[in-house]
Amino acid sequence: MAAAGLPAAAICVGAFWCALVRATKGEHDERHPVRGGTEAGRFDVVAAPFSIRLSDQLELQPDVLVGRIEDFTEDDLPAPPVLAVEVLSPSTAIHDLNTKKAVYERLGTASYWVIDPEEPALTVFELDEDGHYQQVAKAAGDEIFEAERPFPIRIVPKELLGRLG
Repeated sequence: MAAAGLPAAAICVGAFWCALVRATKGEHDERHPVRGGTEAGRFDVVAAPFSIRLSDQLELQPDVLVGRIEDFTEDDLPAPPVLAVEVLSPSTAIHDLNTKKAVYERLGTASYWVIDPEEPALTVFELDEDGHYQQVAKAAGDEIFEAERPFPIRIVPKELLGRLG
Protein backbone atom coordinates (compact mmCIF):
# COMPACT_ATOMS: atom_id res chain seq x y z
CA MET A 1 0.00 0.00 0.00
CA ALA A 2 1.33 3.44 -0.93
CA ALA A 3 2.22 5.71 1.94
CA ALA A 4 -0.11 8.66 2.50
CA GLY A 5 1.14 11.65 0.56
CA LEU A 6 3.67 9.67 -1.49
CA PRO A 7 4.03 11.54 -4.79
CA ALA A 8 2.80 9.88 -7.95
CA ALA A 9 6.19 10.59 -9.56
CA ALA A 10 7.99 8.51 -6.92
CA ILE A 11 5.58 5.62 -7.41
CA CYS A 12 6.09 5.80 -11.20
CA VAL A 13 9.88 5.75 -10.87
CA GLY A 14 9.74 2.62 -8.71
CA ALA A 15 7.22 0.83 -10.91
CA PHE A 16 9.05 1.72 -14.08
CA TRP A 17 12.38 0.60 -12.64
CA CYS A 18 10.85 -2.78 -11.77
CA ALA A 19 9.33 -3.18 -15.24
CA LEU A 20 12.63 -2.35 -16.92
CA VAL A 21 14.58 -4.76 -14.72
CA ARG A 22 12.17 -7.57 -15.62
CA ALA A 23 12.35 -6.72 -19.33
CA THR A 24 16.14 -6.49 -19.47
CA LYS A 25 16.49 -9.79 -17.62
CA GLY A 26 13.93 -11.53 -19.84
CA GLU A 27 11.55 -12.25 -16.97
CA HIS A 28 7.78 -12.55 -17.13
CA ASP A 29 5.31 -12.16 -14.29
CA GLU A 30 1.56 -12.55 -14.88
CA ARG A 31 0.84 -9.65 -12.51
CA HIS A 32 3.22 -7.42 -14.45
CA PRO A 33 3.34 -8.73 -18.01
CA VAL A 34 6.64 -7.90 -19.64
CA ARG A 35 8.18 -9.71 -22.57
CA GLY A 36 11.91 -10.23 -22.30
CA GLY A 37 14.01 -10.28 -25.42
CA THR A 38 17.00 -11.91 -26.97
CA GLU A 39 19.29 -9.31 -25.43
CA ALA A 40 18.24 -10.27 -21.91
CA GLY A 41 21.03 -9.96 -19.39
CA ARG A 42 23.07 -7.43 -21.39
CA PHE A 43 21.75 -4.39 -19.54
CA ASP A 44 21.68 -2.88 -16.07
CA VAL A 45 18.89 -0.63 -14.85
CA VAL A 46 19.61 2.03 -12.25
CA ALA A 47 17.67 4.89 -10.72
CA ALA A 48 18.70 8.37 -9.64
CA PRO A 49 20.91 9.55 -8.14
CA PHE A 50 23.18 7.42 -10.34
CA SER A 51 24.88 9.64 -12.93
CA ILE A 52 25.72 9.64 -16.57
CA ARG A 53 29.07 11.41 -16.51
CA LEU A 54 30.72 11.92 -19.86
CA SER A 55 33.10 14.70 -18.79
CA ASP A 56 33.85 17.01 -15.89
CA GLN A 57 31.39 19.48 -17.42
CA LEU A 58 28.55 17.09 -18.25
CA GLU A 59 26.66 15.04 -15.69
CA LEU A 60 23.04 13.93 -15.97
CA GLN A 61 20.86 12.04 -13.53
CA PRO A 62 17.77 10.66 -15.25
CA ASP A 63 15.09 9.20 -13.01
CA VAL A 64 15.85 5.76 -14.49
CA LEU A 65 18.51 4.72 -16.98
CA VAL A 66 19.40 1.55 -18.83
CA GLY A 67 22.96 0.98 -19.95
CA ARG A 68 25.02 -1.86 -21.31
CA ILE A 69 26.66 -3.77 -18.47
CA GLU A 70 30.13 -3.28 -19.91
CA ASP A 71 29.71 0.52 -20.00
CA PHE A 72 29.22 1.01 -16.24
CA THR A 73 31.93 1.85 -13.75
CA GLU A 74 31.53 1.56 -9.99
CA ASP A 75 30.71 5.27 -9.76
CA ASP A 76 28.83 6.24 -12.91
CA LEU A 77 28.00 5.57 -16.55
CA PRO A 78 30.68 7.24 -18.72
CA ALA A 79 28.84 6.38 -21.97
CA PRO A 80 25.44 7.27 -23.38
CA PRO A 81 22.69 5.09 -21.92
CA VAL A 82 20.60 2.84 -24.13
CA LEU A 83 17.49 4.38 -22.57
CA ALA A 84 16.94 7.42 -20.36
CA VAL A 85 13.61 7.84 -18.54
CA GLU A 86 12.33 11.02 -16.93
CA VAL A 87 9.19 11.23 -14.81
CA LEU A 88 7.66 14.67 -15.08
CA SER A 89 6.81 16.83 -12.13
CA PRO A 90 5.62 20.45 -12.14
CA SER A 91 9.12 21.63 -11.21
CA THR A 92 11.01 19.57 -13.84
CA ALA A 93 8.67 19.26 -16.85
CA ILE A 94 10.08 22.11 -18.96
CA HIS A 95 13.68 21.04 -18.23
CA ASP A 96 12.94 17.36 -18.96
CA LEU A 97 11.07 18.01 -22.22
CA ASN A 98 13.54 20.53 -23.60
CA THR A 99 17.04 20.78 -22.13
CA LYS A 100 17.52 17.17 -21.06
CA LYS A 101 15.91 15.83 -24.24
CA ALA A 102 18.32 17.93 -26.34
CA VAL A 103 21.35 16.76 -24.34
CA TYR A 104 20.38 13.07 -24.60
CA GLU A 105 19.84 13.55 -28.33
CA ARG A 106 23.29 15.15 -28.71
CA LEU A 107 24.87 12.28 -26.72
CA GLY A 108 23.29 9.68 -29.00
CA THR A 109 20.99 8.10 -26.41
CA ALA A 110 18.87 5.91 -28.70
CA SER A 111 15.66 6.05 -26.65
CA TYR A 112 14.26 8.76 -24.39
CA TRP A 113 11.00 8.05 -22.57
CA VAL A 114 9.00 10.60 -20.61
CA ILE A 115 6.30 9.64 -18.12
CA ASP A 116 3.62 12.10 -17.04
CA PRO A 117 2.13 10.65 -13.83
CA GLU A 118 -0.70 13.19 -13.82
CA GLU A 119 -2.26 11.97 -17.08
CA PRO A 120 -0.81 9.16 -16.76
CA ALA A 121 1.02 8.88 -20.09
CA LEU A 122 4.23 7.59 -21.61
CA THR A 123 5.80 9.47 -24.54
CA VAL A 124 8.56 7.69 -26.46
CA PHE A 125 11.27 9.39 -28.49
CA GLU A 126 13.81 7.53 -30.61
CA LEU A 127 16.74 8.76 -32.64
CA ASP A 128 16.17 8.75 -36.38
CA GLU A 129 18.83 8.04 -38.99
CA ASP A 130 19.98 11.68 -38.79
CA GLY A 131 20.46 11.52 -35.01
CA HIS A 132 17.36 13.55 -34.09
CA TYR A 133 14.59 12.48 -31.75
CA GLN A 134 11.23 11.68 -33.24
CA GLN A 135 8.18 10.92 -31.14
CA VAL A 136 7.36 7.35 -32.12
CA ALA A 137 4.63 6.56 -29.59
CA LYS A 138 2.41 7.90 -26.87
CA ALA A 139 0.25 5.75 -24.63
CA ALA A 140 -2.10 7.15 -22.00
CA GLY A 141 -4.21 5.61 -19.26
CA ASP A 142 -5.08 2.00 -20.10
CA GLU A 143 -3.46 2.07 -23.55
CA ILE A 144 -0.76 -0.51 -24.08
CA PHE A 145 2.69 0.48 -25.29
CA GLU A 146 4.78 -2.35 -26.69
CA ALA A 147 8.34 -1.79 -27.81
CA GLU A 148 11.00 -3.88 -29.44
CA ARG A 149 13.65 -1.19 -29.10
CA PRO A 150 15.85 -0.98 -27.14
CA PHE A 151 14.44 -4.31 -25.89
CA PRO A 152 10.99 -5.90 -25.83
CA ILE A 153 8.74 -4.45 -23.14
CA ARG A 154 5.04 -3.83 -22.53
CA ILE A 155 3.93 -0.82 -20.48
CA VAL A 156 0.44 0.36 -19.47
CA PRO A 157 0.85 3.90 -18.06
CA LYS A 158 -2.03 3.66 -15.60
CA GLU A 159 -0.52 0.52 -14.06
CA LEU A 160 2.63 2.48 -13.16
CA LEU A 161 0.61 4.34 -10.53
CA GLY A 162 -0.44 1.22 -8.64
CA ARG A 163 -3.24 2.09 -6.21
CA LEU A 164 -3.17 5.74 -7.29
CA GLY A 165 -4.10 4.80 -10.87
